[in-house]
Amino acid sequence: MREEVEHFLTSQFSTEPKGIQPSATAVPESTGPQPISAQAVDCRVDPNLPVPSRVPVAQQTKELLGKLPKKRKSVSFSSPLEDSAPAASASPQPDPKPKAYCHVSLSDPSHNHSAPTEPLAPSEPSASSAHSASLAPSAPLESSAPECQSIWNPNYLEHIKSIVSKPSKEMSKPDISFELNSEAAQKNYLTMKKHDFDMQRLIESQANTPMYYGSEFRETELLEPLLVRHPNWSHLKSILENGSDWNLEDLDEEKRKADLLEALEFGNHKGASEQPELLKELLLKDVAYGYCFTVPMNKLTSIPGICVAPMNVQAQFSINEYGEIVPKERLTHDQSYKWGSGTSVNSRTIEEDLLPCIFGHALRRFINKVVAMRLKYPNCRILCSKIDFKSAFRRMHLAWKTALRCCTLLPDEELALIFTRLTFGGKACPSEWGCLSEIVCDLTNAIISDEDWDPETLFNQQSLELPAPEFLDDDVPIAEARELVFDLPVDDKGCSDVFIDDLFAACVDLPESDNVKRLERAPLLAIDAVARPLLESEPVPRHEMAARNKFIAEAGAEELKVVLGWKCNFRSLKMYLPENKFIAWSADFQQMIDSKRAESKKLESCIGRMIHVSQILPEVNHFLSRLRDLLTRAGNRRSIAVRDDCLADCRLMIKFLERSHDGLSMNNLVFRLPNRCYRSDSCPIGLGGYSDQGFAWRFYLPSELLFRASNNLLEHIASIITVWIDILAGRLAPEDCVLSMTDSSTSEGWAHKTNFSMLPEEVDCCVDPIEAKARIEVARKFAYLCMEANICHFSQWFPGKENDVSDALSRDND
Repeated sequence: MREEVEHFLTSQFSTEPKGIQPSATAVPESTGPQPISAQAVDCRVDPNLPVPSRVPVAQQTKELLGKLPKKRKSVSFSSPLEDSAPAASASPQPDPKPKAYCHVSLSDPSHNHSAPTEPLAPSEPSASSAHSASLAPSAPLESSAPECQSIWNPNYLEHIKSIVSKPSKEMSKPDISFELNSEAAQKNYLTMKKHDFDMQRLIESQANTPMYYGSEFRETELLEPLLVRHPNWSHLKSILENGSDWNLEDLDEEKRKADLLEALEFGNHKGASEQPELLKELLLKDVAYGYCFTVPMNKLTSIPGICVAPMNVQAQFSINEYGEIVPKERLTHDQSYKWGSGTSVNSRTIEEDLLPCIFGHALRRFINKVVAMRLKYPNCRILCSKIDFKSAFRRMHLAWKTALRCCTLLPDEELALIFTRLTFGGKACPSEWGCLSEIVCDLTNAIISDEDWDPETLFNQQSLELPAPEFLDDDVPIAEARELVFDLPVDDKGCSDVFIDDLFAACVDLPESDNVKRLERAPLLAIDAVARPLLESEPVPRHEMAARNKFIAEAGAEELKVVLGWKCNFRSLKMYLPENKFIAWSADFQQMIDSKRAESKKLESCIGRMIHVSQILPEVNHFLSRLRDLLTRAGNRRSIAVRDDCLADCRLMIKFLERSHDGLSMNNLVFRLPNRCYRSDSCPIGLGGYSDQGFAWRFYLPSELLFRASNNLLEHIASIITVWIDILAGRLAPEDCVLSMTDSSTSEGWAHKTNFSMLPEEVDCCVDPIEAKARIEVARKFAYLCMEANICHFSQWFPGKENDVSDALSRDND
């Protein structure tokens, strides 16, 4: 069979230059993605495939290899047949044990579109990902998610009913004055002096006031019967009773005092110091609501253990009660800023002691659940609701020792502020708040799916203020969902997920069901169960826990909803980057391209924005490393020249933004069962590959291009060309899921990790900088191809001994 394949392919192009030589297949119409063996290939001429479509692939491959320097003859190449050692895992494999959290069945810290390191049988190709183990279409993965009720008492609904029926306990007025003026600051200083500047004694003396630990939430005695089984409860209970205590590495007392003096002289960052009135306005709110209190700035050195971090003001956008995007200034606390000691609060925070955060992949988890809903109910509407926690971080108290490390300055007023609530800038804060928000999310999931819950009788009164559900016109078609690589349990009543302070949920709108009402009322009931109700007369001003300014605009059930900054259409299964973000973000990248320089602050902002995009398009991460390196090299400089490789990455980022703005199919963002499978191989003299449909190709390297590229690079190029040929031939349709199989673990890794550097000092000693550049060009080319073809791609390693057809295609007369 090998001789027949070689004879056909070599007969197609007898003249130079040798190029990509595709073939047709006589295999019957495919019933599914099944990699073919040598006996299954029947390579014959495809009269419908125009010759010009092959030329760009061959010509660009030759041009790419022609840029590489000739290798010394002593360079050795690994044989594909010998390259059969198991691949090292490109990313941590998921924990096979069931998770304790109901909403994290797809949770894992890695973002790679990599394949399982354990190879699949040739007849069972499958995409894998960071969220799945070795999966095969013939044996769907059984869900490891526990039933939601497993972490709740059997009578948890009765506990909720009892809790929400109890009125809020009365609060006393604290001794601390929450006003932003010198008189209040002096009074507070004297109050601290009364307690010998012992912050612990001061807070303990304020029991039953808004300044005491846990005053924003229900009493732990009420919550414990409800939450005791939840794995986060012991930590949350500690926070509610003793405050959020950050475990920090020790700082020498002399260094702390020196840092304090430096901080007093430095003040705040320019974003804050150049807008003193805005800074004062933003701090006024924090003081008025009891999130921090003032002391005289010139008295700070007399307070034991105090640490200061500068403030800054960050421009952001928010949504008002009418659903309009409005500008918003966010006060940030730069607790990563290092003083003369070379340390900061964040650098001394011991990460290993923090509760692991799982909200980073919330949106991708949610999308997988939505697609699974559409798969099970292909003709039904899917509705979404969203609730924001109001001033989320500010609801959680800091332990007394931690509060002393969270001080900042208002130099124009000669005031210092000691924060007693979580800050917008502390490394531990997302983890600490997540301890609560994840419990609320899990409780929402339990309530929404519980047959015993009657949303007509047990609900929060705020639910009555929700707007009516909004539907798209009936003539708008319902998009088809593509098959997932695993069986994800679907509850038509709904499911929720959470990202820090955003709680969002979706349900299937089934006829004669109360699913929509469940969707709208379950999150508010869960919040009501843990948050202290608002008193008619609070000693210190206070908001309801559910953000009322966004309540009307976002909490209602809709088919169109903005979720975590993305416009989601649950009828068409599309996601869009909003217009204002697309215009502003693209302009910043274009400015860098035009000027070939980047302002350090703007570069940092651009990287942060693309990290937002990478939550949906993980492949963005693969091209950010050179921009991050550029930011590091900028150091304290105001701007830096942008290298050519970074300029090319900026152009690719604009392409990612364009694709996101035009609309991303949710089918391409989930963990799909592949419907196209490809195998490829290379050797020092050639490349070859074939598809599950029986189309094969080969490319012999001309003599002048031999020994210019490592075999790993040739393997990588071969895996891309195999897919590229089907794109050119029109055999791949939008939303097709492609699985590239290769016997090179390095090539498999490069399919989802392309942070190659062209800088001589950073290039591997065995890799020529020009070859490093070729790697980058290949990776970028494939990124453009996938975006233009609107396909999703996965990669998988498999043993070289099973890659006999591709191996034969890549070799010449051996």
